[in-house]
Parts: sequence; structure tokens; C-alpha cells
Amino acid sequence: MLAAWQMFVAIQMTAVTLWRLPALRYGDTLRRSLWGCSAGFAAALWVRFAPLKELLDNGPIVDLSQLLKHLFSLAALLSLLQFTSDSYGNSAKTARHVQVTHRIAHLARRAAYIATPVLIVSFFVVDRDKASGDFLARHADEVAARVHMTVFYAYLATVSLVVAHQWARSSRVATGPLRPALAVLSTGLAIYVAYPVLRLLYMWTDWGHGATSFKYFVGTASDVANLAVGMFFAIGFSLPTTTAPATYVTNWRLVHRIRPLWRDLMRSFPEISFFPPTSRFREALEIATPVDVRLDRHIQEIGDAVAALRLHAPVQLWTVAVDATEGHQDPRPAAEALWIAAALRSAKTGYRAPQLGPGVPDKPISDSRAEAWWWVRVEAAYETFAKQEVADVLAVAQGSVEAAG
Repeated sequence: MLAAWQMFVAIQMTAVTLWRLPALRYGDTLRRSLWGCSAGFAAALWVRFAPLKELLDNGPIVDLSQLLKHLFSLAALLSLLQFTSDSYGNSAKTARHVQVTHRIAHLARRAAYIATPVLIVSFFVVDRDKASGDFLARHADEVAARVHMTVFYAYLATVSLVVAHQWARSSRVATGPLRPALAVLSTGLAIYVAYPVLRLLYMWTDWGHGATSFKYFVGTASDVANLAVGMFFAIGFSLPTTTAPATYVTNWRLVHRIRPLWRDLMRSFPEISFFPPTSRFREALEIATPVDVRLDRHIQEIGDAVAALRLHAPVQLWTVAVDATEGHQDPRPAAEALWIAAALRSAKTGYRAPQLGPGVPDKPISDSRAEAWWWVRVEAAYETFAKQEVADVLAVAQGSVEAAG
């Protein structure tokens, strides 16, 4: 069960690393630091994976997975701390806790130049005659192993404490997907603050040294803690990016839901659109234009075409459309839909109004997304009107004009 979980978390973290791989193409240090963190932890998880661990530990360098795991983790921790420090900027007016983070990040970079060779040298000093399985449990009484583990755990606990504190503070004021992401990440880091204490107590005291069951518990606790943190990190790193696919799907749905209305308007006013309507299949294969750009273009073109319809709509058409849709379940969009359908029918007959009548009223719409949803409601009503109903409304409006004349 633990092995399956280990593989799942490693795959999950690797997927996040691959998802963020484009960050290497940009000069954004924040993206690169975040990628470095996920890549380091993914690599550290893979070297713990039983088949690969056994291969590495029984090779020319005994227990190599232990050294690689700590070096990869060290790189991930540095990237994590750098990301946290850069996220707050370098203004002199930043809060005291942010200034402390900047200083610790600076010291951590310098400390890495000492910690890395200490980890490597102390590892090779340890008497590693055969693969140990659990490095700490086997070599807990050796000074070199104690130095190796103390350096790593001190680094791990310090960085985790600083970053967990900052992210927990930030999660209280964050909004959207970032808030749960920071909460999940700070929870994972809290584990990385607590679990080294258990390992160091086991190593530097006589607590539980003689009990095989306690050694097993310490080893299992280490595996569970690392896998839990890996899972928390994979989830936390993924949450802020979930809005992108969700937004893409929503925009795609909006484009296709307003398409019938847009298609009919563009067929009557082809000069408005640079890209005339084609089949749904061909439009689905269109990848050159981002879907959000296509949605904005459709909204703009619908608005322009509706404005152009005023030249072909009888003066009383809006009043007649409003009266005809009073009993509709969504009367305001239905009135616009009926006005558009009748004006389109009028335009096809070649009718031109002697004077501009009122078009569809302005609406208090805040952004393009809200406008898109409005046109969805209009289109839904537009599809329900029969040709005869549209013809009758247009006839009443034209009759009112003739009567007034």
C-alpha cells in the first residue's frame, strides 16, 4: 500500500514539474524557482521509490539514494525559499517578517555552499559496507551519520518553518484558488518542521534505540511524512493553475452557445467579421486563434451587427417585442432576441427604416464575460421563436409605422 502511494505521489509531482516546464523559457525568476522546487521534490521522491532505491543502493556507491535524496531536497528547499522571498519583492518598506525571510533566504544560499560538501563528505565517511534500507536506523550511532543527518534536518526544519509561517499568513488574505493552495502548502511544510524533530531525537538520544519496533516506526513515519508532504505540494502547486483549464472550457462553451446567434448576424452582415461562419467542425479545428480571443471577437461582432440592425428595424419594433414577450420566463433577453429576429427578417426583405428607432437598451454589464453570458440568454430565447411568430411581430411593428404615417 505504501509503495503504491509512493509511486502515485511521485507521478503526481512529476506531472506538476512537466506542467510547469515552460517556466524555463521565460526570465521570470518566480516561475523558475517554483519549477525548481517541484523538480527537486519530484526527483527526491523518485529516488525513494523502492525499485530505483534498490538499484542505486546496491550499485558501485552503496546507499547512493540517501545522498541523492538529500541533495535533491536541498536544491528544492533553496528554490522554495527563494520563491517565497522573491514573492514579496525587495522594497525597503516591507514588513518585518518579510525582511526576516529575505535575510534567511540570503543566509540559506550561503549556507548551501557549506551544507552541500558537508553532506557529501560525511556520507562517504560513514561505514557503508552494505545497503542499509533505513540509513538513519542502521547508522544512528556513527558520528559521521549524525553530522550528515543533523545538517540536512536542520536545513529542512529551518526553511520549512520560515516558509510555512509566511504562507500561512498569506493564505488568510489570499483570494481565489491561491488561498487553499497556500493553506495546503503550509500544512505540508508544517509536517516538515515536526517530523525532523522525531528523527533527531531518535538519533541523538537513547530514546527507542534498542527497540526494533520503534526503529520500524521511525522509518515508516519518515516514509509517510515525505509522501504526505509530496502529495500536499503536488496539490498546492496545481491549484493556482486549475483556473486556466476551467477558464478555457468555460470560454469554449460560451463560444459555441452564442454561435447560432452570431452565425445568423454575420450572414446578414458579412462585412463586420474578418472570419465568416463556417461549419462547427472546421471551427472546432481552429487552433490559431485562442478561444478567449475568439469569444471577445464574437461578442464585439454581435454588438456591431445588432447596432447595424437599427437601419432595418421599424421604429415601433422594440415596443412590440417587449409587449410580445411579457409572459416569457426570461422576458428581457427574450425581447432582445425577438427584436433581433424580426430586424433580421426585415433586413432580408431590403427594408430600410426612414428614421432610426430605438435599438436594444444598454445594460449595466461590467465585463466581457458578463456580456457573453447575457448573449447566451438572448440566444437561448432566439432559438425558441417560430418564423411565424417573428413575422407577426414584424408585421405589427410595420403596421404601427404605416398607421402613424
